[in-house]
Amino acid sequence: MKILKFKYTKKIDDVSERVFIPLTQPAMLYSGIDVTNLEPELQAKVIQELAEVINERDLAIGAKIAEFGLGFKSFMPAKMDDIDISYKGNTCPELIAEKAPNLAGS
Repeated sequence: MKILKFKYTKKIDDVSERVFIPLTQPAMLYSGIDVTNLEPELQAKVIQELAEVINERDLAIGAKIAEFGLGFKSFMPAKMDDIDISYKGNTCPELIAEKAPNLAGS
């Protein structure tokens, strides 16, 4: 999991220090899992199983947001300064490189 710490400037006189767990990030490209080369039956199975995993993840995240009384926010990258990125858990780039070298750097 990626964690961002940064200064956010809404207005010149409205600057705040933020600690943020991004669920998405700005991008010019779609990033995801390409199932094009799978046979139609396997493609359907993969799509169904990933949909279930993603739904379970989203429900778990929603439950934690509610449990701690948090809200979903969006930040404009152009207003973010002094960004410090850290990782927690199984999504650390070094762990990915070690456990699934074919995914590292993709």
